[in-house]
This record gives sequence, structure tokens and C-alpha cells, in this order.
Amino acid sequence: LYRELFGRGPVTTTTYAFDSGYVTFLRDILAPHERVLMIGGRTDLVTEARAASREGARERVVVEVQRVTGRPVLHDSFQFQPERNLAIEMFWTPPDSENGAGGFL
Repeated sequence: LYRELFGRGPVTTTTYAFDSGYVTFLRDILAPHERVLMIGGRTDLVTEARAASREGARERVVVEVQRVTGRPVLHDSFQFQPERNLAIEMFWTPPDSENGAGGFL
């Protein structure tokens, strides 16, 4: 999914499942053009573009998480740290739902 949204998927992902949701760490996610911007000191531009792209794809991401996990998503949150080449996706689900599959992004 990230490959489709951003032109490149993460090299590694780690997902933790909890009673109330999921947290996924996506590492080494910067695309080549984002790396060039980072080197040129335009971290702000990279951050703004990633955040806008993720916001635009919010519904698609949530639908995919719900499909893979079989759990409704009540709320999601996206954090992007370009200087660490890291994104963090968080999805809150009803606490009484069963745990679903991990590694979905």
C-alpha cells in the first residue's frame, strides 16, 4: 500500500497488536526525491508532502486495515519523522474486538 501511495514502500515494518489497536513502525521509507530534498535542507517540504498524501489516502488506509484485521478502526494517527527515515501508523479499535493480523502496511 505504501508503495502505491508514496512510490516506495518501507524496507522494514514492525507491527504491535494491542487490545485497543495497532501500532506500526515503518523504517527506511524515504523515496529518492525525498532524500534529495532532505540533503538540500527541505525537511519541511518532505514532511508537508507526506502528511498531505497520507491525509488524502486516509480512507483507503483505514479500509485496508479493517479488511486485513477484521476490526473496525475508530481513529487513526500518522506520524512522520523524515530525519529518522521513519513513519508511525496507529489505529485504535474497539477494545473488545479480537486481535487481528499484524504487518498490514
